[in-house]
Amino acid sequence: MNFNQNAENAIMVLVASYIFTNDSHIEKTIAQRTLEHVSEIPNLTVEQLAALCGVSVSSYLRYCRSIGYASFTQFKLRITETLKKYLYIGATPVKDNLTEENFYEWHRSSINNDFDRFEKLMDTQTCYKVVDAMDRARNIYMIDLLYSTVRFGLHGDLSVMGKKVTFMLPDDDLSKVFKKELNKDGLVLIFNDGTSRTQGICSIIPFCKQMGAHVVVISGEDRFNHQSECDEALFIGSATSSVSSIMTHDLALQYLSTLYRERHMVGKIG
Repeated sequence: MNFNQNAENAIMVLVASYIFTNDSHIEKTIAQRTLEHVSEIPNLTVEQLAALCGVSVSSYLRYCRSIGYASFTQFKLRITETLKKYLYIGATPVKDNLTEENFYEWHRSSINNDFDRFEKLMDTQTCYKVVDAMDRARNIYMIDLLYSTVRFGLHGDLSVMGKKVTFMLPDDDLSKVFKKELNKDGLVLIFNDGTSRTQGICSIIPFCKQMGAHVVVISGEDRFNHQSECDEALFIGSATSSVSSIMTHDLALQYLSTLYRERHMVGKIG
């Protein structure tokens, strides 16, 4: 699975590879052991790193290609570049205005501002259309980077009402999966947060529509590719931090879950 997509933080590519790879797959072990020795990579050869991971050189080269790098040389270069600027990129970058003293106040302000923007942008009538479409659908596909406990809740709601829910990562194999099973009984829920990993997801929209599926996009961007072709778009605003980005995405899902329960579950179960 290609986790690269020109990601600025190559170490996060390794973390994603570890998290999202099946436990029984050798690539999970390679990712974990590579992370264990990641600070040593600038001074290691592929032979040395493969030995540290307990695999052959050919297996390690295949792993590099599988996570989006053309060669070990490119992989090593990207890791080296990431290590040089590690404290200034990623989920919690060091900033001149973020210190131990103002950490809480900075995040409180960030979260409050993003929440206010979220509240203004969320359109209840559009949300009604989304949950009604969920109720009509038989198969629901959620395409996202994260699967939080709030997503567990919506997944559970839909399952209780007899829906088949499939969680999918942004990946080049989406069209292959959809070609086999997507039809007019399907609803595709896409999460576009504007990062390099999700920017390309929306290219699947025309194909989904061609297959007869209902398409909903929850977007942190006010414009995205193929926007006019989706059935509904919920705009939640671009977040000012990774923390508030997770918050707004989860709030959107929690709101949809609340509306779905009120409109389609109350009086039908229990």
